[in-house]
Amino acid sequence: MISKLWKAAQTQLEAHEAHLAELPAGTAASEADAKTLATLARTVRELVALDSAAAGEGGKSEDEPSPAEGLRRVDELRSELGRRLGALAAEEAGTAGAPPHGDGLT
Repeated sequence: MISKLWKAAQTQLEAHEAHLAELPAGTAASEADAKTLATLARTVRELVALDSAAAGEGGKSEDEPSPAEGLRRVDELRSELGRRLGALAAEEAGTAGAPPHGDGLT
């Protein structure tokens, strides 16, 4: 079940990125877009907690083959969220072409 939730979170993140990519050039992301990213970040945090709890109940959970794999997925999602938040901030500041200064989440 946890694995399915991770996949759903990744799907939502990809859908939101596609939505942002469709915005006209120079258009800032909306407050709703920022709220969506915040919700996705909370979802990832909750999934990490679920992974930890499931692993603590009986060693490995069926959905999580190893703690290292879980940490790798968390790190990848955290980096991706940070990159996307940085891009939103750059767009808001009118510097969409400039790379973000860091994701602030790692």
